[in-house]
Amino acid sequence: MKLNKTMVASLMLAGVANVFTPSLQAQENAGSFIFEAEASGIYDSNVGVDQIDVLVREGDTKLKFKSTLGYENPFAEDGEFNVKYKVSQSLYSDFTQYNIQSHTLSSGIKNKFAGVTLAANYSFVHTRLGGNSFLDMNIFSPSASGFIAKNVYVRAGYNYYDKDFKASDDRDAGNHNFTLDGYYFFNNSKSFFSVGVSYEDEDALADEFDLKGYTLRSSLQMPVNIVRDGGKVKLSYAYRDRDYDNITPSIAAIRVETRSVFKAALEIPVHDKFNLISEYKYTDRNSNFDSSNYTESVFSVGIGYEF
Repeated sequence: MKLNKTMVASLMLAGVANVFTPSLQAQENAGSFIFEAEASGIYDSNVGVDQIDVLVREGDTKLKFKSTLGYENPFAEDGEFNVKYKVSQSLYSDFTQYNIQSHTLSSGIKNKFAGVTLAANYSFVHTRLGGNSFLDMNIFSPSASGFIAKNVYVRAGYNYYDKDFKASDDRDAGNHNFTLDGYYFFNNSKSFFSVGVSYEDEDALADEFDLKGYTLRSSLQMPVNIVRDGGKVKLSYAYRDRDYDNITPSIAAIRVETRSVFKAALEIPVHDKFNLISEYKYTDRNSNFDSSNYTESVFSVGIGYEF
């Protein structure tokens, strides 16, 4: 059944491509290959796996490696088709049972009509936890975006997630997520401030995991020139509120939770193709379900390469 959903989503994206352009092969614009890689060292003060409500309540260090290989092909005046493969691997020092490996194969297409960019993307994500198959997801994401004023950019999107948990069928779910984000550019478009809102509705196989929720978010990005030009600093905050639809048997109550996440990230070019990347993330999650009630700090420092 999951394979059929993957095929259907792929056919939907192919159909969208036919609407956007009669023939990609007929275009004269040359495509380009993408390669990105990053290696980082991370300290996590509270190891866990949110998707299955597992919390260790101990800290650990880990290494994380990720890379992306892709191809982008422009067409028409503002159109583009792309296909990408991403892989990431985290390796804990002590809690190796929570090592996560993920593989993502995606394709997308976009084109501009009367100043509005219409886009559609499909992704298949395979995740392994502790060396075992953990979660497969099919994700379909159409969106529309464009400038509504000289320095104001707006994006509206919809994301559908089909979740297939390999060791916990009760958590298999379909998630509908609607998003709206606005960006204000200033400092000659070198900086921006953004605000956004999302609404989600998830229907799981087991009634106790059905939920509805919303997220409010904001961010600020500005250039910094430390070693050389091209550096940037980004601050962001997100608040999420979730209400579950039914009683959770283990607590004999309907589960409720809120989550606040603050991030501060710094990216500094150290070479034409290499960047030094550091990030701090603080999470404050409050819930009447014990495994979802915690605070967490995550520090990371890494080096990134783009070709």
